[in-house]
This record gives sequence, structure tokens and C-alpha cells, in this order.
Amino acid sequence: MHLMTHQKISARSKWGAIPMTPDNVQQSTDYLELLKTKFKIGDSMYSELKTMLDHWSQGDFSQADKEQDRLLHFLQANRGFSNGLATENEEELFILNNFGPDYLNTLDEATYTSYEESSP
Repeated sequence: MHLMTHQKISARSKWGAIPMTPDNVQQSTDYLELLKTKFKIGDSMYSELKTMLDHWSQGDFSQADKEQDRLLHFLQANRGFSNGLATENEEELFILNNFGPDYLNTLDEATYTSYEESSP
């Protein structure tokens, strides 16, 4: 989940990347359910992660910067926190640099609109 947020946020540094696609969000949701079923995750953390995934599955990335920072907190990180949401141009460049042009369809404005509020 953390690596998917890199596509949606602005940060001084980012390590690793997984495309924020509906399939990857669904795989994360399935894995989260497995963790809950196997008692590998507490109710509070499950609820918080599920809320994030629900937002993403609905194309709502308006809180991706805060969600990414929360994920870093869960990972006990001390760096890599966001500077806010990525602009559409920043996200497009990130996609091109990390995944290639075939993934530009993840910027479908009808579904993925994290940058609406942060664009001038």
C-alpha cells in the first residue's frame, strides 16, 4: 500500500513504486482481509487500512498524502513523509519514470482525481 501512494504524493524522496491501479488496490484489499482472517492484524489497524483502500477503490485520493504518512508511521519510518499531494504533471512524470507510458491510463480523470484540489 505504501509504495502505491508514491504515485499520488509529493515528497523529497521516495523509495520503490507500485502502480496505483484498481487491480493492485483489490489485491491489497484481498490481502488485508486475509490478514484479518488469520488474526495477524488488530481491529483498529484493519479498520484504518480498510478505510484507505475503500477511498482508493472509489478513486478518492484526496487524502493520499495523509494516508501515506500514516502508513509510514505504521512502518515506524523516520523519513519519506509527504509534502502534500502530487500535481497531475508530477504524477504523470512519476508514472512515466517508474512504470512507462502504458500506465498513463491510471490518470483517468473520471476515476483518479487526487490532484484536483492541488492544481492551480
